[in-house]
Amino acid sequence: MIKRWTADLHLGIARLQRMDAPVVAAVQGICAGGMGGLVAGADVLVAEPSTRFVSAYAGIGYCNDAGSSIMYSRRMGIARAKRFLLMNETLDATAAQAAGLVDEIAPADELLAHAEAIARRIAEGPTRAYGHIRRLLNSVADQPLETQLELEAQALSAIAGTADAREGLTAFAEKRKPQFKGA
Repeated sequence: MIKRWTADLHLGIARLQRMDAPVVAAVQGICAGGMGGLVAGADVLVAEPSTRFVSAYAGIGYCNDAGSSIMYSRRMGIARAKRFLLMNETLDATAAQAAGLVDEIAPADELLAHAEAIARRIAEGPTRAYGHIRRLLNSVADQPLETQLELEAQALSAIAGTADAREGLTAFAEKRKPQFKGA
């Protein structure tokens, strides 16, 4: 039963991580267990001051799921993620930001507008380039230098022929803001 349930969940998490578009998450209230791992996979994570991130797993006798082992490790570093999970910690928004889990803190009445403003800013950018940036950053921890350099060269070569790359260079030369189209 659990293996069947996690298969669908894991497929969705993997697809979310492979998207070209960066992911922005806004969190308020209590974020526990698998939901914490899911939002830790966001590229930008905004929380309101009273948000609490609860490890939860060890407290109920379970191990982590929903990609939380890798997402917490990527965000907080493996030593900090290990402590968070093994010690069944609860982090408030300020502590989560200090640990690298949260990027920004916004007041509750401004949280969604703040996250949406970030998402809009990102949406105006070069989404295909974002996809390569995300994939390169996700592979950096498990690739040797030479392999990572080759992956960067391949990504750069692929992106160099896009309309957004041409627009970016043209806008730079013309000293204006680029108008990216995601192509």
